[in-house]
Amino acid sequence: MKITNAWSGTLTGGHTNSNGHVQASWTGDVWPRAAEIIRYSYKGWTDDDIAKFQNMLTTQCLPSLIHGTCENGNKELTISEAIINIDVFNDNRAAFDFGIKMWRGRAPATIYLKTDVQKPVEPVGCGPAVWGNKGFTPEFVDGLLQESASDSQHANMAFAGMVDAAETARQQGIDLYAEQGKRIVAAMEFQAQYLPPNGAKPPENLEFNLHPTRKIA
Repeated sequence: MKITNAWSGTLTGGHTNSNGHVQASWTGDVWPRAAEIIRYSYKGWTDDDIAKFQNMLTTQCLPSLIHGTCENGNKELTISEAIINIDVFNDNRAAFDFGIKMWRGRAPATIYLKTDVQKPVEPVGCGPAVWGNKGFTPEFVDGLLQESASDSQHANMAFAGMVDAAETARQQGIDLYAEQGKRIVAAMEFQAQYLPPNGAKPPENLEFNLHPTRKIA
């Protein structure tokens, strides 16, 4: 609560650099969760401090998120999750609905299914997404994520944003899991096949960095 109050009382200028929308999404997707717990489990957080925090989310985070980026899966899906989480906390139904709309436009375009036929679904309003990396385009198979050709971490960040947003929506009475369940399961199966210690060898040019490179002290 002290950390939240300190930021909400001093943060100005929003997130304005070239990666500002990502910074806003990385904070906007998790911070409201913590604040939600504090708000409804601890009576020491005053109404004034809650209002300051809501204002920070509205003025310092949301402007960097609300228009999306059309860049790639992990950014856009984390942005949609942040919009959804912020506006649950802020009780802003219109912005929440916009976050759901963004999710619905991006989630089908992030995971490929053979039923998409020859090419992946395009993200709504963005044109074709980039599925390759450094001149390499992967074979389109069920469960392939848009950023699988980059590395497993970015693909997993996109997947995490997708399912975390779906879970928040479920608690608000919207079943996004049902809408994209086949894609979600296919992506889980695709990623899981390469998990150590007995995982398959990833296809050439797919970078599945699943083993940590730094030991915990």
